[in-house]
Amino acid sequence: MSSSASTADYAVNSATSVTSFIDSIGIATHLASYDPTHILSELSYLGISNVRDGIPPATALSTYIALAETGVRFVLLESNSFYADQASQVNAAADLVRADALEMAVPGSIIALEGSNEYTTNTYYLNGISSHGNLSWGAADDAALQAAMRADPLMAGVSVIAASECSTLAIPSFGTFADASNVHVYGGIGQQLQDGINAWVAAAQASNPGKPVYITETGVSSSGFNTSTWGGGVADAYTQGIIDTNALLDGYKAGAAITFLYELMDEPNASSDQEQHFGLFNADGTPKPAAVDISNLTHILEDKGPPLTSPGTLAYNIYGLPSTASSMLLEKSSGAFDIVLWNGNATLYNGTSVVTPPTSEVTISLPSAVSSIKIFDPIKGTTAIQTVSNVSSITVGLSADPIIIEIEQSTTVPPAPPAAPEALSDASIVNGYVNAVHNTAQQAITGIAQAGAVVTVYDNSLALGSIAADANGAWSFVLGALPDGSHQMTAVASNGSGQMSAASAALNFIVDTIAPVPGIVNVVPTGSNSVTISGISTTDSTISLYDNGKLIGTTFSSNGSWSLTSQLSKSAVHSLTETATDAAGNTGSAPGVTLYSNQANQTLTGGAGADVLIGRGGDKLTGGAGADTFVFNPGFGKQVINDFTPSTATMQGDHIDISRAMVPDFAHLLADAQQVGSSVVITIDKSDVLTLNHVALSNLHTSDFSFI
Repeated sequence: MSSSASTADYAVNSATSVTSFIDSIGIATHLASYDPTHILSELSYLGISNVRDGIPPATALSTYIALAETGVRFVLLESNSFYADQASQVNAAADLVRADALEMAVPGSIIALEGSNEYTTNTYYLNGISSHGNLSWGAADDAALQAAMRADPLMAGVSVIAASECSTLAIPSFGTFADASNVHVYGGIGQQLQDGINAWVAAAQASNPGKPVYITETGVSSSGFNTSTWGGGVADAYTQGIIDTNALLDGYKAGAAITFLYELMDEPNASSDQEQHFGLFNADGTPKPAAVDISNLTHILEDKGPPLTSPGTLAYNIYGLPSTASSMLLEKSSGAFDIVLWNGNATLYNGTSVVTPPTSEVTISLPSAVSSIKIFDPIKGTTAIQTVSNVSSITVGLSADPIIIEIEQSTTVPPAPPAAPEALSDASIVNGYVNAVHNTAQQAITGIAQAGAVVTVYDNSLALGSIAADANGAWSFVLGALPDGSHQMTAVASNGSGQMSAASAALNFIVDTIAPVPGIVNVVPTGSNSVTISGISTTDSTISLYDNGKLIGTTFSSNGSWSLTSQLSKSAVHSLTETATDAAGNTGSAPGVTLYSNQANQTLTGGAGADVLIGRGGDKLTGGAGADTFVFNPGFGKQVINDFTPSTATMQGDHIDISRAMVPDFAHLLADAQQVGSSVVITIDKSDVLTLNHVALSNLHTSDFSFI
């Protein structure tokens, strides 16, 4: 359909910028209990930079600062019951000391400080007065927080958000004591959140006219149907994603300054309890459908240009929108408009199972044809599910999933998409590996793309960032140090019109920064001066063996073990050391030396490491500091260990490896052992006797021995 009609027949709709919508999205966190290695990547994946959490404790301050340095901004909640030194007492001065540490480290990182959390249902104390059930208590709490902040120069530009209460819509007026209202919105059984959001925001606006409203908590738990502990707010993980996504749209349309979903991650060691599963990510950092849906939403609406300061208008009519659905108009800096439709008041579940709303045929009608209309479903992904050109209307099916209709009004023919980048390389890769030496902050991936194209680099489908190709098409993106494991780097180019190329051919490699740790297990004579030396190491590593610092041979560990035959001179004691180099080029050394005697009646003395001592008849062995190993082959003769230390429940001691041909197991060894004074004497036969000086027989355990 490409006909035109009178603009007067169409409603003129005012847009807001996509940036203002994305800036209205926030996430509640518990940074002090999360694994900090996940947090930044999770926020980046979501496209969210607004975080609500408690005043930072000293143990988590570094995490707060690291996030703030990347652009994350915080709403910080009064501590009260969260810190032992406050014991449910309001102590604004103590809170500001902790908040100041963050503001001093990263100025401007605090959006606001928030009064006490759900004070009418929790119990806090201010000047001896309890908050529980006391609706008027919140104004006094707000006043105390404001007074402390206004006396603190670091808090001069920081807003005060009123204390939250969730027991009644009769939100009290906070007068001049706070800069913004505060609401928490959770649904009942079978409910989405639209009705609650609209009601709570309206109540806050009525109680405190002209003041911004923050939804500091909302969302639904994915603990599953029939798991609610307080009458609502549960769904399966798939439905949670749709409800949470709709809640962000509802909050923005209702006028909330920021809508904070509760929360970033499920609680660690979570049970099936409802309260443990509000997270967008699982406790191990893997994304739930809710995280994927919201990531898709923010990336579809991402504005790649400068923020739009004066959004425009678009004339259009909507037909067939069900009474349970809503719409709004957003605009990008490129001039593209996004009409967002969502079924925020439809029934998606009935408390026991998923309910799919009927599909409504919704038509967007425009006064004249436009160059392009793209349809997106953020629940399904970030790729348009339909694209049409030179049309003046489009009909979409609206059921449970929100729909984004992106309208390009340009009358010019868009350029062809850029070619896929090529020739990806990383100078740090050697034989398919990046080792510890090369895995540095300067590590970079390079390639060739069309001149001026913006190249986005992906690692296993996760976008790492973008860089512009130069006039010759060359580009270089700094990867920095990467985590150990397999990596698949691809690159996608985009032009000024936002058109994307196909992905490049993948650059595959493995990051391995862990050096192997080799060790000698035994040295067995095989001739006059010939010995076979055997040991262990990482699979597929090259072993270099040294005698008193001189290289005597190399071999390869293909399955975790190795052996090498060499000639050892008739010197009294040989000090053997070894290194192992793995496939990535990481080199590690044994934790100690191996002392081997090929003559009888010698003294073998180890050092501070975990040494291996292999003697002959008449030898006296001293391991020294460290957990040492003493090896006794068939016909070992009469030997003495001067400092054998058995292991205990709390300490790793020394160890004895003894030939199974001589002693088959620990029971037989005990049968051959007796306490003689302060020593244990183990008599295998009249020629083979092992004495452990200064050892009590009762302290020996089977774990102290291996039978080889």
